[in-house]
Amino acid sequence: MYIHLTDDAREAINERIGTGSTACYLTLVYDTEDCGCNGLPALHLVSTIEETDVLVDSNGPPMATDKARMIYFEERMKIDRSGSSSFKLSSDSQTYSSNIKLVDRRS
Repeated sequence: MYIHLTDDAREAINERIGTGSTACYLTLVYDTEDCGCNGLPALHLVSTIEETDVLVDSNGPPMATDKARMIYFEERMKIDRSGSSSFKLSSDSQTYSSNIKLVDRRS
């Protein structure tokens, strides 16, 4: 899997990560918590990745996603900025969401 971050998206994510941060991963998750539906894509900043996560290639910070949830996503995708505080996840064939929040879950 490869996820391309546009310059705007990479800049916004790096800003949220901060300069003095220790290890930080950007994870693409298929979030089913409190959404009242089958699930939505989300981006989380985490200190460590889970045992079930696999690293994915990107042109941004280290990224991972849950191996079992990869079936919901395509092999090549793009993350772009969408407004002042959200992101858009898309591929050549579809837009997954244009209102993805970046949630900081670092400990």
